[in-house]
Amino acid sequence: MTMNIFYLLVFTIIGVILMVILMHKQYWLLFMFLILSIFLNYPLGVDILGLPLTTQKVGMIITFILLFPLLLSTRYPISNLKTPFTLPFLFLIITASLSSLVAKYPEASYKSIITLLLIFIAIHIIYISINISDPKRIKQGLSFGITGIFIVLLGLAIYQFVREGNLIGRMTGTFRNPNEFGAMVLMILPVTLADIEGGNLKLAVLGEICLALSLVAIYFTYSRATYLATLFFTGVIIIGNSIVHRGKTSIRLNKKKWAGISLIIIIGFLIYYAVPKKIFGRGVERYQSIFTEGGLNLGVSSINMRYNAIWVALKLFRENPFLGIGMKNFKAYSTHLFGVGRLPATENTYLNVLTELGLFGFFIFMYIIFRVFSTLIENQKELKTHHLKCLNKYLTYGFIAFLFLMFTNDFVTDLRAFWIWVAVIVSLKSLDEKLINRQGIATVNQFSKVNNNFNEEI
Repeated sequence: MTMNIFYLLVFTIIGVILMVILMHKQYWLLFMFLILSIFLNYPLGVDILGLPLTTQKVGMIITFILLFPLLLSTRYPISNLKTPFTLPFLFLIITASLSSLVAKYPEASYKSIITLLLIFIAIHIIYISINISDPKRIKQGLSFGITGIFIVLLGLAIYQFVREGNLIGRMTGTFRNPNEFGAMVLMILPVTLADIEGGNLKLAVLGEICLALSLVAIYFTYSRATYLATLFFTGVIIIGNSIVHRGKTSIRLNKKKWAGISLIIIIGFLIYYAVPKKIFGRGVERYQSIFTEGGLNLGVSSINMRYNAIWVALKLFRENPFLGIGMKNFKAYSTHLFGVGRLPATENTYLNVLTELGLFGFFIFMYIIFRVFSTLIENQKELKTHHLKCLNKYLTYGFIAFLFLMFTNDFVTDLRAFWIWVAVIVSLKSLDEKLINRQGIATVNQFSKVNNNFNEEI
């Protein structure tokens, strides 16, 4: 408990420091603070409204408190908070609330509704913090800042995992769930690939380091689903880049790419000699256990559980097809009604939404996914800043891979992978416009200065 008080004290001090920084209107630091707290997500051992208090929630609370006075001002009106996902997400929350009214186990539904509300607030906090900040600083935050955060967090997670020498356990970071951690790391890859392709040499080197650490972390999660999704993501990148660059007859490797490839090879050798050899066999065995005799290996307990959960979910869907059985009611239903054991969920986003929120919630969620991709396509056509265009491209590839990963994980109430990038995506267009306008103003000022100097010389 003393350690928990220590963490609360640390975050309080950070909040005070941030308040001082905000007096100088350095909102981009607030954005980076929120990103750090979200991806750290360290549990503090305290429950509020039935939900565990984590660094993620503390970061959201502090950021919201500091931004709220700005939202009341005339300069940053609340009306500017509206995003393409505001109304659909509100309808999703309303549907979840209606589903909880017919749920036989409503307590779990109420907790999930609170989580959805927190995610809704977080999306708009991220959106407003990006839009009121210095665009150049936010661009640096989306490149150097986030990449640096990931390098530190992944480096610490890998170091702790290897130091413990646990050849049976799986890497979870601070998430306590290797599958969720693997999904989060997978969504790091678009950022690192954008750094490599769209950044300068320094940023490319940082991106290569982060890419190497990400692949190592994914391997150590021993998550079969993430393994398949990573391979799927790789295929999407190869196909996508061949279409985007179809005018090119050959692939040219510049100095930046050669340096990156060399760096990954060096890091790979260092990891191979530093990590016990037995630890590599663990991931290979789990990957090989996915399929057998041309189909899923139902002899594996976790695969068998997910397979059986599909049929349970379909039975529950028929009970209330329009509003569902209530969020997070799957576990209670499967245990009490069908006696198939304690199935926490199907771990399938689509099936979970269909079962727990019914057809209404399912169509709303699919519409949100449609809006994500329509925004990505629109961004790719209109973005002019090279790095943001690269980031948008690889986020597009990442979300295609994420559609595949959603068959094996539930991300509706998870802020750490899906929703945070949604908030960034809807902000890219306005960020790009501000960068272009700022660059134009700088060019005009520079021209005026040169012109004035010329007139003085005359």
